[in-house]
Amino acid sequence: MHRLLCIAILALASATSVSAQGAPQRPEPLRPVEVANPPPKDAPAPKVANTPPADAPAPPSAPTTSPVRLQFPNSDVVDVLHLYEQLTGKKLVMDNFVQGKVNIFIAKDVSRDEAIKLIEMSMALNGISLVPAARDIVDVVGAGQNPRKAPVPIISDLADIPPGNPVVSFLFKLQYADPQELQQVLMAYFQGSSGTINILALPKSSSLLVTQNADIIRQLAGVIEQVDVAPAEVVSEFIKLERADASKVVDMLKEIFEKGTETPGQPGVRSVKVPGAVPQPVPVEAGGGGVLSEEAVIVGKIKVTPDVRTNRIHIVTRPINMPFIRQLIHEFDANVEFGKPVTRYLRYISAGDVLPVLVQALTEPGMEGAGAAPSGGGPLPGASPAPQRGQRGTSPSYGTRGGGGLSDLTGTSGTSGTSTGSALNISEELTTQPVDTTPQAVTIGNAKLIADQRANAIIMLGNREVVVKVEK
Repeated sequence: MHRLLCIAILALASATSVSAQGAPQRPEPLRPVEVANPPPKDAPAPKVANTPPADAPAPPSAPTTSPVRLQFPNSDVVDVLHLYEQLTGKKLVMDNFVQGKVNIFIAKDVSRDEAIKLIEMSMALNGISLVPAARDIVDVVGAGQNPRKAPVPIISDLADIPPGNPVVSFLFKLQYADPQELQQVLMAYFQGSSGTINILALPKSSSLLVTQNADIIRQLAGVIEQVDVAPAEVVSEFIKLERADASKVVDMLKEIFEKGTETPGQPGVRSVKVPGAVPQPVPVEAGGGGVLSEEAVIVGKIKVTPDVRTNRIHIVTRPINMPFIRQLIHEFDANVEFGKPVTRYLRYISAGDVLPVLVQALTEPGMEGAGAAPSGGGPLPGASPAPQRGQRGTSPSYGTRGGGGLSDLTGTSGTSGTSTGSALNISEELTTQPVDTTPQAVTIGNAKLIADQRANAIIMLGNREVVVKVEK
């Protein structure tokens, strides 16, 4: 009985669960969501983005980042350019001159960016120009052709240079440097290099237009930045001379500075032409940061001009050179003390006769003296002729043994003796010669001899050695 009751309870329970599963469930009502800032009623409905159609083409896949093997020994340049086209995803437009062989052989695999860089370097070395024409189009100009056949972009800002190593035209704006001089220097620097380089100088705008690969443009930008600097500061000063002659001092300064002119000039540097009366500026390169040396007496350039009217010297040079120039001119214009004159009086011989002998005795063989005696021992110019000795006039007879009268000293008439009764005519002419008492001076080396004919003395100006020789 108890067993039957348990079976009935289990049957009833299973029937209840089956009926519960088969009954439909009523959905619970949704609660409205409150919006903090509800849009106004007259606001337009939000726009929904257009869903791309199902048949739209998929975007192009990014270039592969897997390692690239660059092994093209003696390969055709077109094959290498096709690989470059695959790596960059750009379209290449080649002219009919793109031909030849290239050698690219890298033992290890390289990344995509390195492979693109190596191919661009190889094209530049072989004279092939890659000119960007559009965002994804590159014009390829063959070797030996002007890259300007293609529309080369003109850029004036380094940030606008496209990545890679394409050929571009860059406008360098100069501030201090001369465009024409800089053009000559750059052309001389690139002479003999592979490819074609075009450098156009624009003097009116003070700029340079350079057409070359982007890598070279970036390097030139750093070089031009260092070259295009403000010129060196110079000063102008007049230095007055008190004793020396301005022209002679300028000649001596020129001899000191002219050593720098022996070095050959650099190409592209224009020499400055000045008139003959003005000394030539002497360019000397700076050496040792302004330290005087055998090869660099001054730093930079110097221009020295004599002012004959005011006996001054005009100096134009860098301020660092001025102390040395002032000291040098001061030494040339120094007050030199001469020795005290020594006077030697003569008693038995004329000073004018002794002076030529002293000149010959003091003049060394081969020495050219300003006032040396002429060869042959002749008299000095301006010397008074030596008095003629030994020529005497006939002595007049003042009387005769038999007569006691004297003749008239004027020589105009004669008297007759009264004692003898004979006539005797006596006449005599008194003559005089002019005596030159002008002093004579002779310079021998650093000594000077003066013959004072009025005092009949020899005056000596010079060192002690000359005085001792003259005394002997």
